[in-house]
Amino acid sequence: MPGHREISVDVEGESIRCLLAEPDQLSAQPALILNFALDRVTMLQQHPYDIAARMFLDAGHRAASFDLPCHGERGLEGDPGGGAGFIAQWQRGQSRSQSGGPRHPRHLAMLSGELEERPGQRHEFGRRVQMLPRLRALIRKSFAANVSNPTVNLEK
Repeated sequence: MPGHREISVDVEGESIRCLLAEPDQLSAQPALILNFALDRVTMLQQHPYDIAARMFLDAGHRAASFDLPCHGERGLEGDPGGGAGFIAQWQRGQSRSQSGGPRHPRHLAMLSGELEERPGQRHEFGRRVQMLPRLRALIRKSFAANVSNPTVNLEK
């Protein structure tokens, strides 16, 4: 049974709580999947949202997630949650950064550098999927039905 633990990562002066899931037995070369959606608990512990994370854990890799702005613990009082909260903030002229959300690849690199043992070998999963050859089959299996989705790039 994979273990879950809370960690904090400092991003632009804000401490963001993350949930890190680790398998009982790590792969010889463990990778890390970062989930950028919804809130950390949903992405790592609630079916069907945790499917990708569970596949990585089953293969001996780690998975991590954090609450996006307006999700989980990162909502602002008086704002609706989720996408409606993002819209409310943008209408007031607030950027995602002002609500504490990573908005630039440098911030994502800071986050994954905190979570990974070897920051130089980072693989971020978001708008573009970059993968190690050893993970290629796992990703193809997971996202095969979504090949036409432009946010999933299965080629190097």
